Amino acid sequence: MLKKSRKTFMALAAAAMLLVSVSPASALNSNGGGGGTGTGNKPLSLNGYKFTNSSRNTLYLYFDRAIDSAQLDVSQFKVKEHSSATTVNVSSKTLTTGNGYSGTSDSQLDNGSTVALTLASNLSYDTQYDITLSPTIAASNGITLGNYNGHQDTTFVMKTPNSGGSYTGTPTVTFLTTTKWEANPVVVIDRPITNVSTVLSNLSTNFKKSGTTVTQDSVIDSTAVSGAETYTPHANDEHNTLFFPLTGKGSTNTAYNLTQSSNSYTITMPNFTDVSSNSYSSAGSASFTTVSSDIAGWIGSAPTVSTGAASGELDITWSAGSITPVATQFDVYISTAEFGLASTNWASADTSGTVTGSSPYSYTATGLTPGQLYYVRIVPKNAAGVAGFTIAGSGTAGE
Repeated sequence: MLKKSRKTFMALAAAAMLLVSVSPASALNSNGGGGGTGTGNKPLSLNGYKFTNSSRNTLYLYFDRAIDSAQLDVSQFKVKEHSSATTVNVSSKTLTTGNGYSGTSDSQLDNGSTVALTLASNLSYDTQYDITLSPTIAASNGITLGNYNGHQDTTFVMKTPNSGGSYTGTPTVTFLTTTKWEANPVVVIDRPITNVSTVLSNLSTNFKKSGTTVTQDSVIDSTAVSGAETYTPHANDEHNTLFFPLTGKGSTNTAYNLTQSSNSYTITMPNFTDVSSNSYSSAGSASFTTVSSDIAGWIGSAPTVSTGAASGELDITWSAGSITPVATQFDVYISTAEFGLASTNWASADTSGTVTGSSPYSYTATGLTPGQLYYVRIVPKNAAGVAGFTIAGSGTAGE
């Protein structure tokens, strides 16, 4: 068992997410089966949102798995005006899970969660907002939102209608694409659209690998299509989010993966018409490259955290002997908040970058505030990349 100690607690310099093209991972419901290429674990992922003028202090968010209610907190969400620093606080949240709560009525994709956020004030009319979600949001099996996106926050843009219920101005399209391979690309539009069938057909054609349209399976079932890397794109019921599912609910549907070995992909948003009959073209595109090989598996349990022997110390242990692919290194993250956003609440305690050795692992954090309660999350990694956060363990630094 390796013990590693550092004298300083350094803040992590988290990179800000860029609108129009950002990098969270997502996939649908289960690891699947049926003989496809996607035999790995699929992360919890976003299926879109809902906002209406009839309830301007409520925002609904849809996810493709059952979220663990104990791993959900208002601090994991941020609502900010797109053109200013003005934020709207999230006062409370309500979680519902099961069939019919994923945001899509497709019978192979309808199992998931709806999170209703109650806001401290009404959102303004005819205004764009940045909606940010924390990678500490976890499914009931412990896997976190965007597990293979470098444990970054997920941000997309939405717009509220004007007081008459219409949408105006140039739309923003957010591409939630991934540099990994266990995840399906997602396109979020800042308003609902109408010509969904045509847009999905054209989006399918516009998803390309090295200039050639990606082979896609048009039916979510247990029969794999030779050469397919994903299913054809679907839309949520609000028609503001489009995604390429890699699998469906249950354990028998075929699961796919994009091709690893550093392949280059591009998605181009087709022309579309919004619900206010405004037509748009040249909405943008996103390019990304898959990993060279499969990244480390995820850990579904929290680390054990106890008071260290000396003042300002925490002793941290965790097991990872059964994860696949094997993690060769681990990063340790420490916060005074159990949840919150990665960009503001979670910092790397391991300033040399990694913990190595064999399971069970240990790490001693030093230089902390004596008597302070801290929360700790572990991130597995290997040569190909990093997985997501574990759920948090907690302990008090030595007096």
